Amino acid sequence: MRTGNTWIRSLVSLGLISGLATLGGCSLLTDSDIKSSGITAACTSDDDCHASTCSIRAGDTKGICFSSCEVDSDCPAPTVCAKKTCQKPLKVGGIWVGITTYREGWTLTHDQGVKAAASDLGYVQVTTAEGMFGDPIVAEVDKMVAAGNELIIFNSFDHRDQAKTLSAKYPNVKFLVCSGRPQSPNLGAYFAHLEQAWYVAGKISAGIVDENKRLGFVGSYITPEVVRHLNAWILGARSVDPQIQVEIRWTGFWYDWHSAPTFSYTPKFAGAGAAEQKLFAEEYATALLIDGGASVIGHQSDNQRPGVYVESKAGPIYKADGTTKRNVWVIANDNQYGWRNEQDPQNPVPYKTSIGAVYWNWTPLYARMFEDVHRDQWQVYDINEAMGQDKAASLVGFEPNTESLAGIDDTQVKSLLTAQAKLDYREVFKGPIETTDANQRANIPDGEYMKPTPADYDKELRQMCWFTKGVVEKSDPMDPSSADVDAKVPVAGYYFPSDVDSMSPHTPPFILMAIGDGVPRGVAWDCATNQIPE
Repeated sequence: MRTGNTWIRSLVSLGLISGLATLGGCSLLTDSDIKSSGITAACTSDDDCHASTCSIRAGDTKGICFSSCEVDSDCPAPTVCAKKTCQKPLKVGGIWVGITTYREGWTLTHDQGVKAAASDLGYVQVTTAEGMFGDPIVAEVDKMVAAGNELIIFNSFDHRDQAKTLSAKYPNVKFLVCSGRPQSPNLGAYFAHLEQAWYVAGKISAGIVDENKRLGFVGSYITPEVVRHLNAWILGARSVDPQIQVEIRWTGFWYDWHSAPTFSYTPKFAGAGAAEQKLFAEEYATALLIDGGASVIGHQSDNQRPGVYVESKAGPIYKADGTTKRNVWVIANDNQYGWRNEQDPQNPVPYKTSIGAVYWNWTPLYARMFEDVHRDQWQVYDINEAMGQDKAASLVGFEPNTESLAGIDDTQVKSLLTAQAKLDYREVFKGPIETTDANQRANIPDGEYMKPTPADYDKELRQMCWFTKGVVEKSDPMDPSSADVDAKVPVAGYYFPSDVDSMSPHTPPFILMAIGDGVPRGVAWDCATNQIPE
């Protein structure tokens, strides 16, 4: 005979039973019994759960005990009523590199994913800290651990050193770092193949690019992640039209952290008599790309400044003759709905100049991770998921802006995404691929993968410091009308700016921003240094 604990609690409150009693040959359990050996305990069958039921997920060999409930008072402390079952609360901390404004991209997606997963599961309690970089992370994690957080998530590759140190300091706490590699038994890593979505975005971009056949890309921090996404974009575009090129402009960091714009520029596209503009780094790079002839702008910034600039700040954009207007389009980054103004969440306004967004969908992954910790199924994760055919479950995708003046066809986008998701993710970097820098990577022959085995292929993805043919930069970075040269990825000792603090012309790449005090010159802009550790 099994009894629910609601009846038990009623009997106890009336003083009719105390401790373990026998009634009509049936054993009854008090709250104290259930706390220690019932709800949330590991189980393989209902027989392990006393007055509760064993819940085992598909694919697992063990589960956890649970009991039905309507409200928290139906559950023995410290459990709570979540989705009509008594569950032990799980505290999760998030260490975010950026901030969660509506114009953000990267950090906003992680914050939304964590909170959506927590809401869906019901038993997860989330605490986050924003704008975390460097030493302050340690003190913040110390507070989170002291508050009882069992899982702490770092959402940036740049947190990897602190994550490794803190996971050793707190061996009983679980840690996850995004865009990294597992470093210890309690430190896992996770990511997904966003390059598949960028490849699709390239095909879409090829359909709307103007007669210049030129794309522009605002690069941020110089890492293999940014490089492979740019490469995938141009490869997708050139699979439609081999004449298309993309110009790269580097800002030097994930976002311009200044509270006010620090760059001054008078864009040529604004026509004769145009006023000088005060611009953030992402806006400045966008203006230079437009003056260089780009008609579609992509970016890897942790915000949506390139899109906002084109939509609301750039004003009329003219061709070189100064009289004929031309269209410029933008692809939002990271945030699924980065192509619209969500200042008023109840009435978001689509940007007419944005064709859509290459985005992350972290909710399903976080839900799985939370359940794993909750059910004591944690493992040393090294997740790098391919695009899925189910949009809701896929961690990456492209969300079209069907209200764009570019006339984006939702049906066509869905077809492209479905076709890409059916392919081996390695097809993105399958030859023939011509590279711009034989010192970093030789050409990939026709029909061959970048590396023959998935493990070696993934390793090269994590250390991709080379560009494909079609990626260019200006011979004179200060003159958008100067001749194109094949772009090369900055690597210390081979190809590097002469003075990152100077705005005077120098050999490309032209990097706008210094990282700040305490970072040795050259380190932050060395792609090889910023590789994922093996």
